[in-house]
Amino acid sequence: MNFIKAFFIPQKMKRFRFMTIFIAIAIFVISVYLLRVPYQVITKNSKPELVQQDILRVLAFDELDDAGFDFAPIKSAQYRVVNGSLTCDFEDEDTYRLYTATDTLNDRSIRITFVFDPHNNIAEQLEELGTQYRSIYNIEDNADAVTLERIGIIEKLAFVEKQADPLLDVPAFFATKHDLTDDALREEGNAISRFSYFGITPVSTQDDYVLIFTEKYIEYQIPLYSVDLELLTPQQTLATVTYTSFMDFDVGTMDTISDFGQKFASNILDLYIEYSTVQYTLQAILIIIFYPALIVIIMWLFFRRNGYLKTFKEYYNIAAISSVIPTLITFVILWFLPTMITLYGLILSVFYIFMLYRINLSPIDPEEVKEVKESTDQLKQLTH
Repeated sequence: MNFIKAFFIPQKMKRFRFMTIFIAIAIFVISVYLLRVPYQVITKNSKPELVQQDILRVLAFDELDDAGFDFAPIKSAQYRVVNGSLTCDFEDEDTYRLYTATDTLNDRSIRITFVFDPHNNIAEQLEELGTQYRSIYNIEDNADAVTLERIGIIEKLAFVEKQADPLLDVPAFFATKHDLTDDALREEGNAISRFSYFGITPVSTQDDYVLIFTEKYIEYQIPLYSVDLELLTPQQTLATVTYTSFMDFDVGTMDTISDFGQKFASNILDLYIEYSTVQYTLQAILIIIFYPALIVIIMWLFFRRNGYLKTFKEYYNIAAISSVIPTLITFVILWFLPTMITLYGLILSVFYIFMLYRINLSPIDPEEVKEVKESTDQLKQLTH
């Protein structure tokens, strides 16, 4: 009972000021893991709501239902992600495979273009065009950044033109772009989207999507028009999603394009949840580990000469013990308000300052020193 009272009563708490600082650090670290649990659980269980909120525009995939779509060619190719790479059951054919599915969602036409390029033929064609341009204009590999940027833009422009016209006179096309100013060339480059790669012209009356599955990542281009029909730039609507070891993607387990769309939506949201959890954890570390350390430094500098506590270790240890109650209170609140982890800092600040005030006014008790070892041993048992 005295041990529990130490978390509430200043006179009992101050006996822990001499404990090893490693226990204090462990308390804060454990608090990070504890306070991320509500966010993890709630976010993971909220996937259906995230789909309906159309986070990352996945609703079109989750509800995709194209009865006329022939899924057999995709299934027979046996696309699957293994150890962070896309594999398939066919050899390199020097080209990609493209399929188109259509549907209607909320009275709007949906067109989704699926491109499978497990052998990276698009990247190889772009590289070949870049190499050809370098050769014609004698550009070395160690060229400056501006020149390399120009090469990247010109090879994309050439790729788009060549898709539309396989007989394109590539050197002549290079000549039309070579003399453009950097700004003019950059403007043309910024207009290129992944839709451009496949001759797709997005319109405001239809939502177009493009998925390009390469060996190591997915390029995900969502509609160029927002839900308010505002025209967006290709850069605003393009995302690159790297395959991860936990990604569950195997067309062998799917039978229809609907299964495919739902699995893709689920994988994208899994990555979104993973990313948001990492961001949340970083925020938790900042608030739970670094913020208390800052408060401790301030309190120590202000009160070390005249207060009951003298050393930084004493102030830090009391902060750690003071954090237990704020941690438990915040843990309960986070189940209802999972993003409000900043409340921890507020509650801890008030509680810690109050405890310091009472401890610094308290008289020295000779018996406290005798109890330090016993109290430290109890805390060690709790942290193991």
